[in-house]
Amino acid sequence: GTAGYMAPEQVRGEAADHRADVFAFGAILYEMISGRRAFQAPTAAEKMSAILNAEPPPMTSAGSEVPPLLDHIGGAWRRIRGSGTSRRRISPSTCSTRWIRSRTRRV
Repeated sequence: GTAGYMAPEQVRGEAADHRADVFAFGAILYEMISGRRAFQAPTAAEKMSAILNAEPPPMTSAGSEVPPLLDHIGGAWRRIRGSGTSRRRISPSTCSTRWIRSRTRRV
């Protein structure tokens, strides 16, 4: 995979499954919303190190005009990304269903 979008288990050379795709989708969504990559570094090795050891900054930190709801989604991705697959054991559809339910309870 491309260094900035690799799931932590891929960076470590472990087997990857559909959860790596969930991670990559989150990284792409982060970039689309914020206008910058979640893990910015000059080299592929440094990007992979950041994936394993750093948290992406909030999407609003660079002064981009991100609506609070979208920043909330980015926060959820930062929380579930974890350093391994155990925190991404649910499917994308289950994740979105749970998120929608949590939002409708607040209304």
